[in-house]
Amino acid sequence: MEELLKQLIVEVKGINTRLDKMEGRLDKMEGRLDKMEGRLDSIENRLDKVESDIKVIKEDQKFMKSQLDESTSILKALEHKSEINKAEHDNFTIQLARIEGSVNEIKSEVVKGQEAYNFMQGIKNILVK
Repeated sequence: MEELLKQLIVEVKGINTRLDKMEGRLDKMEGRLDKMEGRLDSIENRLDKVESDIKVIKEDQKFMKSQLDESTSILKALEHKSEINKAEHDNFTIQLARIEGSVNEIKSEVVKGQEAYNFMQGIKNILVK
C-alpha cells in the first residue's frame, strides 16, 4: 500500500509538472493574444484615421466639383461673350469699309466739284478782263 501511495505521489507530481508546463504555455499564449489585441487596436485606430481622411477628401472633392462647375459656367459665358464681341467687331469692320467707300466717293465728287469751280473761276477771270 505504501508502494502504491508512492507511485500515486510520483504520478501526481508528474501531473503537477505537466500542469505547470501547460500553465506556462497558456501564459505565453495570453501574452501573444495581448500583443495581437494591441496590434488589432492599432489597426483599428489606423482604419479610423483612414476613414476620417477619406471623409475629408470627399468633402474637399465636393467643394472642388462645385468650384469646377462654377468655373465652367463662367468660361462658357466668357466664350459666348467673346463670340458676340467677334460678331460686333466684324460688323464694325464691314460698316467701316462701307463708310470708307462712301468717303472715297464723296472725295471724288468733291475733287470734281473743285475742278468745276476752278474751271468756272478761270472762265470768270477771262470774261472779266
